[in-house]
Amino acid sequence: MNGIVVMRRSLIILVICMVLNLSVPFSVLARHEGDPEETVIEYIQKPGEQIPLETVFIAEDGSEFRLGDLFGERPVVLMFAYYECPTLCGVALEDLGNAVKNVNFEPGNDYNIAVISIDPEETAQTATAAKEKIFQHSELEASPESWRFLTGTPENIHTLTEAVGFKYVYDAEMDMYFHPTGVVVATPEGQIARYINGIGYDPLSLRLALIEASKRQIGTVTDAVGLFCYQYDDVTGQYSLAVMRLLQIAGVATAGILGAAIFLLKRRENKTEVDRL
Repeated sequence: MNGIVVMRRSLIILVICMVLNLSVPFSVLARHEGDPEETVIEYIQKPGEQIPLETVFIAEDGSEFRLGDLFGERPVVLMFAYYECPTLCGVALEDLGNAVKNVNFEPGNDYNIAVISIDPEETAQTATAAKEKIFQHSELEASPESWRFLTGTPENIHTLTEAVGFKYVYDAEMDMYFHPTGVVVATPEGQIARYINGIGYDPLSLRLALIEASKRQIGTVTDAVGLFCYQYDDVTGQYSLAVMRLLQIAGVATAGILGAAIFLLKRRENKTEVDRL
């Protein structure tokens, strides 16, 4: 039954992606003809870029919230979406909630999270509703303070999205934002460390990204081995097995085993010669 549900969900996502890929060029390019910069819809990766921590947004309770208050002691995961998105934002938020539940780090203790709406018309009320929905769906036990759902002014949204390379377009005719999906993992100091692209976030990739962003202040000895065996691909935004590194390890191990075998055989031969004498 679960396989059928997963397959159905995958097909729905595929259809949505196909529709978006077909509709964006016709509706958006027509409005920005001659201005290709305004039709870029992707993450332009800026590793090492400083996030503007002084930027102020609106928290779920309607109060002003300085982005930098999430930083300082632990790495931070940033996601850009909008809470009343009719397409992939809800799926991406649910997938992030599932990854958070399975990453085996504790939000608020090991890292913090912020979801920032790119729609300046959204309010603290819509942010609160989205937050409650995700927490209920994923059965999260994280403290509300460790995972913020923020809204902001056009100026502040633009400042932050430009800093992280999040390129999106609003289509007035469809009343929709077309944007990339993924999360940004930043260091406690507010520098961009990793991008994890797409949806269906792999808990292992998120875990390894958080460990690297924390400069290995979190994680275990097993994670250190994992970072040695896995490498980050900035194209896919995922961690995958470092095949060449594993082959090198296998080569060294094989050479060591052969060396030990030759040593033991030589030692046995020498002992046999001594016994004969």
